[in-house]
Amino acid sequence: MPTKNGVTVPRSAPPYPIAPLEADEVTDFVHTAMGAFGHSLGDAAVAHLIELELADPALSLVARDGGRIVGTTTLLELPLTLPGGRAVDCAGVTTVAVLPTHRRRGVLTSLMRRQLDDLHAEGRAWAALYASESTIYGRFGYGPATRSITARIDRPWTTMRRPVTPGDAELLTPGEALERVPPIYAAVAREVPGMMAQPESMWRHLLMWDPPDERDGMSARFIVAIGDDAYATYRVSDDWSDSGPDATMRVEQCVATNVDAHRQVWAFLFGVDLVQHIRVRRLPVDTPLPWWLAEHRRLHRSMGDPLHVRLIDVGAALSQRATTADTAVVIDVTDPFCPWNTRRWSLEGDGARLRCVPSTAAADLALDVSDLASVSLGGHAPTELGGAGLIDELTPGSLRQLTSLVASERVPYNAFTF
Repeated sequence: MPTKNGVTVPRSAPPYPIAPLEADEVTDFVHTAMGAFGHSLGDAAVAHLIELELADPALSLVARDGGRIVGTTTLLELPLTLPGGRAVDCAGVTTVAVLPTHRRRGVLTSLMRRQLDDLHAEGRAWAALYASESTIYGRFGYGPATRSITARIDRPWTTMRRPVTPGDAELLTPGEALERVPPIYAAVAREVPGMMAQPESMWRHLLMWDPPDERDGMSARFIVAIGDDAYATYRVSDDWSDSGPDATMRVEQCVATNVDAHRQVWAFLFGVDLVQHIRVRRLPVDTPLPWWLAEHRRLHRSMGDPLHVRLIDVGAALSQRATTADTAVVIDVTDPFCPWNTRRWSLEGDGARLRCVPSTAAADLALDVSDLASVSLGGHAPTELGGAGLIDELTPGSLRQLTSLVASERVPYNAFTF
């Protein structure tokens, strides 16, 4: 049973029993989850999803009404890069769903309650997810911790400011990509906070799973590489107008280890024949693409889906990351869903490591754990949240101190959803 500062906190029984998924229930799990999202899958897609997410049924939880599964959630092991370059254990929460017949009955809360209690008992510090709706997970202590951009540009405006030396571009087969692409991604992920390592099963999904009925009217996936330094995956539509070709390219991922290869892969994408419109769903906020374009205002950008982070154990989580600041503040954290975090914490930096330990000193700042999660990777500044009235500054100047403690030299970003 959970505790708050050493005191046992009683919990009421969930309205529907929550228990680990049984091995013979994995197909029912998939159909329940997909049905809750309004989808139905064929046998091949069900088998693929089981391989991708349910290889270990013990990582999944279900809510049951009688013998029927009515709610689902599962975990993926996705190491997370923190500011400073350290990769730490992180529980990637996914396939969270409740049947329409059982909404507003406490099923989701019970699933989240059991999952976080279990993770805390295991000594886990970090969890992360992508939210289908932004309002759902804040009440469970998750906060948006990264930013990304959705972008679009039309072919006439893709001229680069400076000529780009052509790269040695290769179109890879899915099998070749499975060998060549993951090391490029891993090299970048080691440097960028918020990026998560992808297991082999996910790489097979991203590079090799490509059934025609899931292409949304687009082509099969193309995979281009620039040596061992950059890659992009993309699809192209087969559209024509009275004036000629009017194809749209949808770039799924574009990752590069250095600036020259990065420019070269974009020059290749902009030069694909028949394409008139380029759409990119997920780019880092600090993408250099606008700086390369002669008409940078023609690159239309909007904010994309962020990675939501949960500090399961505030002290353990924040003590794993680096800082360049040499200062200290005391924060008073409120965490109604995980009461063991509700207390004052001393955050101390020595210019290299961050240390977060319980404190009895007077608080300099007061905030909710979801807002602490939002600033934990350096993607959102505490001064920004303080200006929105979400962090109370009790000691003048302490917001700036906290901002320096959690700042990141690299903008947090994750290149894929799960």
